[in-house]
Amino acid sequence: MGLIAALLAVPLLELVAGMGLSPIYGPAMTPDVSFVAAGSGSVAAGSTARSTSEGGGPRAASSASPSTSVPSSAGPVPTPTLAPEARLLATLDARIADWRVQTGTPGVAATIVFKDGSRWNGVAGLSDVARGIPVRPGTPFSIASMSKTFTAALVMRLIDQKRLRIDEPAAPRLAGTGITLDARITIGQLLDHTSGIGDYLVNPKIEAPWAATPDQRWSPLQSWAYQPPAVFPPGGGFYYSNANYMLLGLIVEKLTGSSMAANLREAFFDPLGLRSASYQAVEPSALAVARGYKFLTASPTEAPILMPGNGSAVPFTAVITAAGASGSVVAAATDMATWARSLYSGEVLPIATVGQMVDDAARTVALASRLPYGYGVHVVTVDGHPTYGHTGRYLGARGALRWFPLEGLSIAVLTNQSRADPGDLVVDLVRLALALPAG
Repeated sequence: MGLIAALLAVPLLELVAGMGLSPIYGPAMTPDVSFVAAGSGSVAAGSTARSTSEGGGPRAASSASPSTSVPSSAGPVPTPTLAPEARLLATLDARIADWRVQTGTPGVAATIVFKDGSRWNGVAGLSDVARGIPVRPGTPFSIASMSKTFTAALVMRLIDQKRLRIDEPAAPRLAGTGITLDARITIGQLLDHTSGIGDYLVNPKIEAPWAATPDQRWSPLQSWAYQPPAVFPPGGGFYYSNANYMLLGLIVEKLTGSSMAANLREAFFDPLGLRSASYQAVEPSALAVARGYKFLTASPTEAPILMPGNGSAVPFTAVITAAGASGSVVAAATDMATWARSLYSGEVLPIATVGQMVDDAARTVALASRLPYGYGVHVVTVDGHPTYGHTGRYLGARGALRWFPLEGLSIAVLTNQSRADPGDLVVDLVRLALALPAG
């Protein structure tokens, strides 16, 4: 066991592997690689329901087998508008509170944005256990690898502006950074993890310096010093590597002359009114970020243990700055659900560009990826419903983001722990929201 693993009482892989590849999408979520356009690209203003219930409710069980087919892109499919009624809101409140107790999660927040723009915000538990601060709908959480949805959208925006090409070599874009990259690797291969490069974040040798100084800021070149050898030649397979998105962040910064934080704020955070969103270790959060917690056992009654570090970044500064554009954003569930709707419905990018991001998952499936992955997007079905989104996981933070294009519904679930899979809660809440029978 390495130093940071001993410090955290879990393998380092627990810290970062779930940032993308862990089966966090839950038992009723299965692969799908088709693009389905939403019926509307606008986000309507709607009512907001605050969750205050502490009741419980039964949990739905489900099972599904992976899909091996690759359906073609489909057009808009009209569906009835869902309006959240009082009884539904109370049931959703009860389900999130029940899940928090069952899993021993310190704090959880969830938001569903319905087709008509109305929304449900559910919260339960504490964002800061020691200080007794409750989770509120606007509480920011570390979203870990869900940050990749922002980075990918920013890169696709630059491609639409003809400032980048999906098939161009990435190496020339990194000139002057001190990082040497295989000349055959393209921008597209960084986006969909088919570049073949390894992942420095899961290199055991990086554990010791992180454990010794969790509040130290890491530079990209310092992180790259721990980069392992290539896993396969460029385009030869699928291997999820956070290094791909760290490099994309560098390319964006070099091309635009501005930091990732500034780019994201100018392109997405401010225009969409994502007030809780910020880029950690570069700009301060406008709101107090939920602290991260770990556990030593699987018992839901175990007291949570605060993550190391001074709290200026969650889970701690060393891993956040080492991760860079692969996992540095914090945001509230309210804003993440808005983001999913805005991104995948075609408000942020042209709908044809969103289709390109989603349809690329067919290529990773052909390369034997067990999780269909396009350009910064997971493509899976939930109880037979196609969805797009991403998951995220650090030690001390775990969440899931989904957009249901046929139903015009988005959902975000964020927690300040990594032991329990919120993908299960996503399935439960969506079934209630869509009035699906339990499987």
